[in-house]
Amino acid sequence: MTALAESKLGEITRAIHYHEEQARQAAGLAMEHVVAIGNRLIEARKLFWAEEGGRASGDYRRWALQEFAYQPVSISVRIRVARAVKCQRAVISPGQSLRAVLAMLKKPKELAAPAKLAVHQSSESPEWTTPPEVIQRTEQTLGHIDLDPCAEIAEKPNIPATKHYTATDNGLEQRWEGRVYMNPPYGREIRAWIEKLLQEYTSGQVLEAIALVPARVDTDWFRLLRDCAVCFIDGRLHFSGHADAAPFPSAVVYLGCDIPKFHGAFGDLGDVWVRWDG
Repeated sequence: MTALAESKLGEITRAIHYHEEQARQAAGLAMEHVVAIGNRLIEARKLFWAEEGGRASGDYRRWALQEFAYQPVSISVRIRVARAVKCQRAVISPGQSLRAVLAMLKKPKELAAPAKLAVHQSSESPEWTTPPEVIQRTEQTLGHIDLDPCAEIAEKPNIPATKHYTATDNGLEQRWEGRVYMNPPYGREIRAWIEKLLQEYTSGQVLEAIALVPARVDTDWFRLLRDCAVCFIDGRLHFSGHADAAPFPSAVVYLGCDIPKFHGAFGDLGDVWVRWDG
């Protein structure tokens, strides 16, 4: 790491130690400190990601384990709570327990272990290849695409990502990191891809993500996305390599907390919706 990055990491480390100590000493303020720790862990992961050229996991996890004895699940829980508060999906009250907050977030049991399904068709097939207007707006939202886990041909990809997983790689079995764009297979295997994306984002491995999916709002897999911002595309998309419009409606889903940025990029394609819990 550069000297500047080392200095910043030292500041983050001291802050996490402080909040851990405060959380232990003052149970009534514990959740406030858990949120602060989660935000600092996100900040540290972004720092490792930038400094290590997109290879953050090993050094990041070693740092968290050595400094705070955090196992991956401990990192995931703290990041999940912090993201929920930042995205206004949870309101933390003084004295509230971590267990109560996690129950309030209603983590779906289905996310425990994604199904291992065969990849019959890539999202980058000629039939459903992502149209340019979606790619452009994805880059506008994410800034850069680190991973396309559903690419058809790695040598000549449609998505300008740093890394591509093809059907041969089977992205369901790979590690996902950074900023992800996913156009999954649209058959029955789509649920496994949605679960994988949500798991990797919840764990903190994925920083932000966008997924292009059919707007099948009556399905179980679509309801797994209920806490995400969604742009419902007006009319029917014309997928690249296909003369006619798709025979189904489409939706673009955003995993991240900068919803205004997502709306600014995709708002002209359709209405952007977020869940309201009242």
